[in-house]
Amino acid sequence: MALDFYHGLEIVEIDSGPRPIKTVKSSIIGLVGTAPDADTTAFPENTPVLLAGSRAAAALIGKTGTLPSAIDTIFDQVGAMVVVVRVAEGADAAATLANVVGGVDATTGKYTGVHALKAAQPTLGAKPKILLAPGFTHQKADASTANPVVTELIEIANNLRAVILADAPDGPDADLVAYREDFDSKRVYVLAPRVLISRDGKTVSEPMSSAVAGLIARNDQERGFWWSPSNQTMNVVGFDASIDYAHGGGNSRANHLNENAVNVGIRDVGMRLWGNRTCAADPMWHFLAVVRAHDMIFESVETAHRWAVDRPITKTLIEDICDSINAYGRHLKTLGAVLGLEAYPSPDLVTPQQIQQGQLYVDVKWTPVYPAEHIIMRTHIVGDYVEELI
Repeated sequence: MALDFYHGLEIVEIDSGPRPIKTVKSSIIGLVGTAPDADTTAFPENTPVLLAGSRAAAALIGKTGTLPSAIDTIFDQVGAMVVVVRVAEGADAAATLANVVGGVDATTGKYTGVHALKAAQPTLGAKPKILLAPGFTHQKADASTANPVVTELIEIANNLRAVILADAPDGPDADLVAYREDFDSKRVYVLAPRVLISRDGKTVSEPMSSAVAGLIARNDQERGFWWSPSNQTMNVVGFDASIDYAHGGGNSRANHLNENAVNVGIRDVGMRLWGNRTCAADPMWHFLAVVRAHDMIFESVETAHRWAVDRPITKTLIEDICDSINAYGRHLKTLGAVLGLEAYPSPDLVTPQQIQQGQLYVDVKWTPVYPAEHIIMRTHIVGDYVEELI
């Protein structure tokens, strides 16, 4: 509003008030792998390329390497948006693994390997939320080291607010549990065993992460990001190892692995994913669905309030921010995405001293919806119904 002298009618636009909050896309997949026969124009090395559910565009990736089969398996589940990063095959397996790990090119300053996923949002406007590198997450140099690809992806997943689908190595349960124990991260979701896929008339064994990535994307689209992918079916032929599973008891291999945060494939009225647990040591972040719900909700809140940054701190600004978040919380509760969500000025931190430094604190309390991982049905033998015989 102008403060200079003016004689006449002036229209002043007031743009205060709450803003609607739009939920960010939760089902964009970030896929890293090899494809030696790819069209180099369509899929340049170490460059994120967006496939918007199109098998025609994916055909340019060729037929060799890890990417073609992974993309096909994802699309077998759903027509997902997939950010693809192609890396070069090395002279041997170790060199290829190093290319997948990547980093920053010292000459060009360009991200390489899994790090190229960080360039997806600024170059494509797409932020991957489900990260995987099938065929490269199971290897370990020795028993004392963790897989380098998963280790590298954790920092990237923290930056992107994404989760990592990590394929465990083949082997006995002790090896699977030992693999899971290499990580303490709410963003790592371990999978076993490999899935069986029908390809070119033959049944082949492939990493499960591609099928689960497509499953999570489909689950997000059909049900919502707050739903657990566990107990949902995958479009695969089967699994290359039988993991026994039994209703009504804990003495099964599936239950043992789930207890140790190894999520498995079971055959039970379809080929199902079975397991909710991340590799977090903190019980607050045990459930994958809770981690993803927190990521999606608060990135949406953060993105929607960019307009408020650098505005004068006034009572109106504080009310507008809280009103926007509270309206979004009511919408999420109606959808069944949260049990409740409420924003309010932080009573202990909104002080004159903090405001004078340009700092405004808003607290948001919320309760996620938790997956019904353990349903207990209690049975009682009573004599009440004997009377019906008389």
